[in-house]
Amino acid sequence: MAQFRVLLVDDYESQYLFINDLLLLIGEGKFQLEWVSTYRQGLKALLNEHYDLGLVDYHLGDASGVNLIKEAHAAGCRIPLILLTGSGSFEIDLEAMEAGAADYLDKTTLKPAALERAIRYTIEHARTLEALRESEERYRDLFENSNDLIQSIDGEGRFLYVNQAWLTVLGYSTDEVEQLSIFDIVHPHRLPHFMNTLEQVRTGEVRIIETTFVTRHQTYIEVEGNINSKVQNGQVVSMRGIFRDVTARKQAQAAEREQRAFAEALLDITTALNSTYDFDEVLSRILTNMGTVIPHDTANIMLIEAGRVWVVGEDVTLSTAPRMVDESYLAVADTDFISQMYKSRQPMLISHAAAGSLNPIFTEPVFFSYVGVPVILDGEVIGFLNLGSHLSGFFTDIHAQRLQAFADHAAIAIRNARAYEHVQEMAASAERQRLARDLHDAVSQTLFSASLIAEALPRLWQKHPEEVWNGLGQLSRLTKGALAEMRTLLLELRPHALVEASFRTLLEHLTTAFASRSSAQIFLEINGERELPPIVQISLYRIAQEALNNIHKHARAAQVQVQLQNFADGVELRVLDDGCGFDPYQIPPDHLGVRIMRERALEIEAQLSITSQPGNGTQIAVLWHERKD
Repeated sequence: MAQFRVLLVDDYESQYLFINDLLLLIGEGKFQLEWVSTYRQGLKALLNEHYDLGLVDYHLGDASGVNLIKEAHAAGCRIPLILLTGSGSFEIDLEAMEAGAADYLDKTTLKPAALERAIRYTIEHARTLEALRESEERYRDLFENSNDLIQSIDGEGRFLYVNQAWLTVLGYSTDEVEQLSIFDIVHPHRLPHFMNTLEQVRTGEVRIIETTFVTRHQTYIEVEGNINSKVQNGQVVSMRGIFRDVTARKQAQAAEREQRAFAEALLDITTALNSTYDFDEVLSRILTNMGTVIPHDTANIMLIEAGRVWVVGEDVTLSTAPRMVDESYLAVADTDFISQMYKSRQPMLISHAAAGSLNPIFTEPVFFSYVGVPVILDGEVIGFLNLGSHLSGFFTDIHAQRLQAFADHAAIAIRNARAYEHVQEMAASAERQRLARDLHDAVSQTLFSASLIAEALPRLWQKHPEEVWNGLGQLSRLTKGALAEMRTLLLELRPHALVEASFRTLLEHLTTAFASRSSAQIFLEINGERELPPIVQISLYRIAQEALNNIHKHARAAQVQVQLQNFADGVELRVLDDGCGFDPYQIPPDHLGVRIMRERALEIEAQLSITSQPGNGTQIAVLWHERKD
């Protein structure tokens, strides 16, 4: 079977016989030679491409072999063609090469070995080129049909090649790309980092990069990919980049981050609602968290009072002092979009506000985008959350939805604050009533007794002067007791005084006041000195106060002792009486004194013990140790 198939186009049969004899001398079976004698037969045969090589004579009657080679190539002939000449003319040889001939041979000097070398080299070279061409076409087809953005630039950044996906995504035409450089399509903010990456690529490194491309329509796409360089003689001749459009993925990731931040912000506000009833603190947390979730240039929280709108909280970058909008009267009905939100109970979005139209809401003069939502409590609109931006068209429906969630939390904060304020008012009222009772039960009665004694002393002086000294002693004791009671009540009116005074002074006030209103003898014993934490001092004071109140009301004691022992790491307080005693396990439900003392001890993690039996008096002991953290 022939290894190579060769076509000879020559108008002389003798030439065919000569070439055939040469091929036979080379080796029978190595070549299979076919012959056609005319120009047209040769063109038709060459276009069939059943051959590995074509030999074309320079003279084809009145036609030229050079023209045949030109026409064959123009018609799509892919096999290599060798021109056979008989003159050895340099001009003919040059003409043959310009026509696309793979080689040229002088028939007059042709030898078998030379013919074989020429044929083999030409065919193998042609096959190599064809393989490269097919490979290039495959790669080009791969690039052209790839969804990736593929580009090649020279050392100066000018485009050498871009694929169809690149053109489609970025929106440029092929002609426009010829006028661009890579630096024209990279976002200005990302350009310094991109140029630094190219400098690293010039050294031969393959770099992974993320950047932003600007399309022909001035939109932005996020891309990531790699860049490598081709270097010849130490010079970068080209840099190829393969990028993938990751805009959708980046947007999804950004949306996920925003949603996570939104959830965390709501959690933070919920934590604030559960940890404090301070209205201003909760509003501050709401404003701060709104800034992390919804970008804006200004924000405020308004409440409606008597038909007017008041700002109760503003963005931390602005003044936070409560004030009425524009420091003058502004009814809800005076502003169209506020009135519309009030009636519809739906968010309001203004994308392109006229200059100054938002001034009734914000103190700053130039805001062109607005989003606001109503704050609804128990079915009633009680206020609004408002955001403003310097940019037109900035806010979206998603911003409005998220802002409404903050408004719902603001409503809860307002409900809690109002409830807490009501509880505080009730507690204050109850405290005032208690103080009034104490003032009546203690000070008023003591002063009344002292007044009676003072009126009786002049009469005693006339009739029984020896008893005056006893009366004066009793009067002194009563006035001192009244003074102690008043000091105690003043401490109750100024709670911080319970911390400012020493614990010794507080116990002295309590025992002196007790002595003024009780016939029992009371003794105060204090060993050592130490400063107590405020909460510990207040709790121990309340326990001692409650213990003495219970003794005065129930014990019928003749003698009472209050003992305070200070240690390096704690204190022990004891209150003892020799009264009627009681069963600690049979305390009536309406007697709250013991329960109050237990709660106070639990608050400071102290040990409270109550020892008592009917007829054998009572001992109350509290032991507190300082924690070693």
